[in-house]
Amino acid sequence: MKLHYLSRVQESLGIAAAPARFLQETLPWHITYAGFTGTLPDILSMRARVHGVSYEDTLANMRCLFREKKCRSTPCSLSEQAA
Repeated sequence: MKLHYLSRVQESLGIAAAPARFLQETLPWHITYAGFTGTLPDILSMRARVHGVSYEDTLANMRCLFREKKCRSTPCSLSEQAA
């Protein structure tokens, strides 16, 4: 089930000297529902898959392009943080 789509992504600075760079030109990326943990009505987290992820990263001093294959998707987990 398609949930939504990502039309903008932003890299976090992190600790890497040359952080990965998301390829904005490949947007939008689609998000589909994959399941949840917990029991209703107390859902602890939701699992989703992001389709179309593409980014550049540096490995062994070489710039590498990573693109998701059409038949695969990138898993992610979403959970609410306690205040």
